[in-house]
Amino acid sequence: MVEKILDASDLVFSYGERRILDRSSFTINRGEFICLLGPSGCGKTTLLNLFAGFIRPDGGTLLFEGRPISGPSPERAVVFQAGGLFDWM
Repeated sequence: MVEKILDASDLVFSYGERRILDRSSFTINRGEFICLLGPSGCGKTTLLNLFAGFIRPDGGTLLFEGRPISGPSPERAVVFQAGGLFDWM
């Protein structure tokens, strides 16, 4: 049986007048490895911030293990690109 970990349906998100996501839908199943690729400004970081619960979509649904993502949770983590944690390394 395939178990959905992350389920996005008709996600909509805008920064001001700029539409970043427009009815985006996808599913990530347990055990899958995914990668977000695209040019600067295409919405990769926005998706990660939505997954983490740092921001909320303007529309659509975003579920983690069948439950709505309503804010940050220890069940999900983000590793930021800038290495600010060990600045001496």
